[in-house]
Amino acid sequence: MCGHALHPADRSLRCPAGHDFDVGRGGYVNLRTGRTRRVVGDSAVMVAARESFLGGGHYGPLTARLAQIAHPVPGGPFGPPGRVILDIGAGTGHHLA
Repeated sequence: MCGHALHPADRSLRCPAGHDFDVGRGGYVNLRTGRTRRVVGDSAVMVAARESFLGGGHYGPLTARLAQIAHPVPGGPFGPPGRVILDIGAGTGHHLA
């Protein structure tokens, strides 16, 4: 919304400008502002097709590289573990898993 950094405050994330986003029970934060149109998710058939494609290993090298970046070897080029992983809710969670 404004570009300021978000900081934890109680069960939410807030910026210096006063924008506030609640942390859900599952630990996620929805950063949508309510100004956008209603989002309609993929159908079950679309999700099944995506899972089948990803399960076929077509993005295997990408998945392996993402895993390496997200969980680096101690002393490796990406620094210490403990990073925040952002899942923007745009897929099946294949790479995140």
